[in-house]
Amino acid sequence: MDAKFSEVSSEYVNGYYKKMKAQTGAEALFLQGVIDGWVQPEDGEGSFEKAYKRGSELADAVLAALPAATPLTSTTISFQSKQVKFPVENENWKQLSALGTIKRNILDSVTTELTWFSIGETQFVTHPGETAPYYGLECKKLMGEGPKFVIGLGNYALGYIVKPTFFEYDTIPHAQFLTSMSVGKQTGPLIMNHFKSLIPKPANE
Repeated sequence: MDAKFSEVSSEYVNGYYKKMKAQTGAEALFLQGVIDGWVQPEDGEGSFEKAYKRGSELADAVLAALPAATPLTSTTISFQSKQVKFPVENENWKQLSALGTIKRNILDSVTTELTWFSIGETQFVTHPGETAPYYGLECKKLMGEGPKFVIGLGNYALGYIVKPTFFEYDTIPHAQFLTSMSVGKQTGPLIMNHFKSLIPKPANE
């Protein structure tokens, strides 16, 4: 769906939750992954009916995968986090902070948090904004084998986090809008540099 709808809605996740509940009787969990890059369906305008259908189709895929699911061999929880600073190259963020629209101190840099945690052999990382799918795939490479999850908008919401090329070539579709809502060009590469030290290396390395 898009901005022409003003109603509050759980969007396609609504269809997912309802079908999972109806089919399993259990409470389902939906974790938002990387959500940047302007990923949209290509089959015309959105609607509540279409969003519900997409969620229902997601539930179908999950239900089809359940019979082959492998239970975790451990439920041990491990957790690591890191406070990091990102340069703020976008003056709009500084102005919104000065006006009190954003309730946090944003000057030449902004402090945020990156986290890695695991439950048994399943690993998770959080991204403090709406990252491009590229950064999610790169994080999964760092996590090695086993189930891996990237949680978008985890802990913080620092706008769009896109590849530096979006700042260099405004002919990329939607680049001007995405970069106008970004803290700056360096955010994505810095996230990856920090995760290289935050994510434990796989045991076979």
